[in-house]
Amino acid sequence: MRESSQNQEIERRAASQNLTHRGGYRDMKPTDGYGTGVADPARAIRTSQPDRHGSIDVSKRWCLAFCAAEQLALYEAASFVGDAEHHAWIRAGVWIRSGASPQFTGDRPGTGADAIAIAHREGRKRWNGGGSVAVWTHGFAPDEVGAARLHPTQKPLRLMRELVRLFSEQGEVILDCHAGSGTTGAAALLEGRRVILVERNPEHVAKIVARMEATAPGEGSRKAKQVAFNFGGK
Repeated sequence: MRESSQNQEIERRAASQNLTHRGGYRDMKPTDGYGTGVADPARAIRTSQPDRHGSIDVSKRWCLAFCAAEQLALYEAASFVGDAEHHAWIRAGVWIRSGASPQFTGDRPGTGADAIAIAHREGRKRWNGGGSVAVWTHGFAPDEVGAARLHPTQKPLRLMRELVRLFSEQGEVILDCHAGSGTTGAAALLEGRRVILVERNPEHVAKIVARMEATAPGEGSRKAKQVAFNFGGK
């Protein structure tokens, strides 16, 4: 399926859920976070193009993507594209930002939560949360705010550690293809997982490398001995 046809299918499914979307998918603002941070939900979840892969295509099990609540239907629609028999979509989760910043203009409500699109590769599903609900409440630690903040859309380390524990096992490999501040990497190491981080911004890469070097890996982790750089897709 060509990209234009794929996006048309996403639009059709989104429209069936009464979602109005303005602009192209590449106009959406990227988010730094777990599993993905791309602007196009089709590429975030899956794609039928042979030369391109979505996160679910390279995952053995779970795929999580932080996004705005308004984008959830697009992620769900993307999980159906290219395969009528199986879709990767599981459900939406919510990260409640404890201590979130107010709306300083005072003319509308502030944003106090982010959505998390949760998908799974075809096959048996398991996680470490039992029957608990997909709602996580975490604020930032003192060393994650103000001048100590490493990235505009950085996530709390406590949040990422909980997600790592819930959706993976010790020794498994976690991929964050838009690593940003490296919080996923630090969480993975601390929780005894291996991790692959991809980031093309050289300023962020330098911060990630320093952060990984300063993080003591837990049991089952393996610190990377090689770092690959990709600046601007070159």
